[in-house]
Amino acid sequence: MQKNYVNFILLFVTTLISLVLAEFCFRTYKFIKYEQAISASNHELFVFDRTKDYVLKMRPNTSRISKTFYGSNQYWKYKINSYGFRGEPFDLNSHSFRVLFLGDSYTFGWAINDEDVHPRKVEEILKDRYKKDVSVFNLGVLGYSTITEEAVLRDWIDVLKPDLVILDYVMNDAEPPNYVPLSPKITYKDKLFWMFYFFFESDRYERFLGYFGRKKSKGLDYLDGFKSKSWKWKASKGAIKNISTLCKERNVPLIIFILPDVTEKFGELYKLKPIHSAVSEWGAEFDVPTYDLLPYFYDKNHEEYWVPGEGHPNAKANKLFAEIMVEKIIPFIKKPKINIM
Repeated sequence: MQKNYVNFILLFVTTLISLVLAEFCFRTYKFIKYEQAISASNHELFVFDRTKDYVLKMRPNTSRISKTFYGSNQYWKYKINSYGFRGEPFDLNSHSFRVLFLGDSYTFGWAINDEDVHPRKVEEILKDRYKKDVSVFNLGVLGYSTITEEAVLRDWIDVLKPDLVILDYVMNDAEPPNYVPLSPKITYKDKLFWMFYFFFESDRYERFLGYFGRKKSKGLDYLDGFKSKSWKWKASKGAIKNISTLCKERNVPLIIFILPDVTEKFGELYKLKPIHSAVSEWGAEFDVPTYDLLPYFYDKNHEEYWVPGEGHPNAKANKLFAEIMVEKIIPFIKKPKINIM
């Protein structure tokens, strides 16, 4: 009996040591693969900063004229300021009402000119039509997700000192960032056993089985990230919660705008409504004013609102985005700041 007890203890200790070693090896492997991916990343549009949780940044002080897509005869232009964001240099000494936009390529305004991007249009409408003294900072970067948008806000909220933060939520915002992978320390944040999480979390496990031919990929479907067991929507929701908390800690209002996917047919055929509903529910749960822009496009032809051959919202869509947003922003605008010497 005593011998069996000793054998059991030895087995338990051996198993525990093996699991700890396996976990250590797995973490080491993930960090090595991450470093390899970052080292291999090279793009004329971006710089890569390992000191930041968002890693990927636009190349500062650059301007480009690009084709809307390969083989197109249509061109668009943009410029990146010294801080690595689209538009004019940020005036950090301005005493106007400051509006900070977070988002991805929809907010950045991919494939349309600087003057047509909706954060820029919001600023123009507030100044010209409503005579408001405002400054709008566009922190949208293509390929970002809600997780990286949270990281950007943490880095910039105390620098830009906004009076209002706006989060543009797009249908792929629960997906991991494009161009570079997330750091393992972010992917496995708050996870005690990374290896267990990787193999037994639902959609990762299905992907693992796919490597052995037991599950064929059907391509990326944003709705998959919102299935009940998916890690993606949980991470996206957690990032929104953190953004909300960060704003509340600094007494800065936050608004969420849910932007429709213009590549999808609007109306009853629009298949991504569950994502709109989920994000609206998150906003209500976190007590954040949340506005879904899909109903404003419901009876419209989606092909009139995208960049032909490319897929991002065109200037017409961005103008409508801005018109809707301004009406929701106006109540938050306070009197201009007074410079007290």
